[in-house]
Amino acid sequence: MDNELAQINQKLDYLMAQFEAQRESQQAMRELMDDAVPIVNHVIKLSIDELAEVGNDFQLGDLLFLVKRLLRDTRLLVGLLDQLESMAELAEEGQRMGKRIFHQVTMELDRLEREGYFGFARAGIKIADRLVHDHKPEELEALGNRLAEALKTEPPKKVSLFALLKAMGDPKVRRGLYRSLNLLKAIGD
Repeated sequence: MDNELAQINQKLDYLMAQFEAQRESQQAMRELMDDAVPIVNHVIKLSIDELAEVGNDFQLGDLLFLVKRLLRDTRLLVGLLDQLESMAELAEEGQRMGKRIFHQVTMELDRLEREGYFGFARAGIKIADRLVHDHKPEELEALGNRLAEALKTEPPKKVSLFALLKAMGDPKVRRGLYRSLNLLKAIGD
């Protein structure tokens, strides 16, 4: 009998605890409603004021159409949001990679500058500028063609001193030799 009475007391304690939890939950809900009602009333008033500004352009049917359309296209909107999130993640990853690439490019350009590549390129550009100003493109093209032809011509196996002296009689050979000597002189300075 004492055992049955103890079980009944346990059940009553459990029911009382459940009742108390339910009462606390209802009290919290009442407090929430008491807090929410003024806010909701304020939102409704603001909505009415804003809708009054819209005037006759707004029709309730338009709002219902918009709500139906949103409900119908919910999956499409969720898909678009997913794509937007993916694009944001891609942009973030691109920004991280861009920073790394920029750092590597900067380091490589610094190395090239220290080793003198840019100074060498600047000097080469100055030489090219001088050639462009001093010579016509046709002259350089003709020179390139003559060089290509000269390299195609196979020299004889044995060249005698007499053959060289005979070639010195040609004004073109003398001019070429003079230019070659000037070039060697410039390189030697």
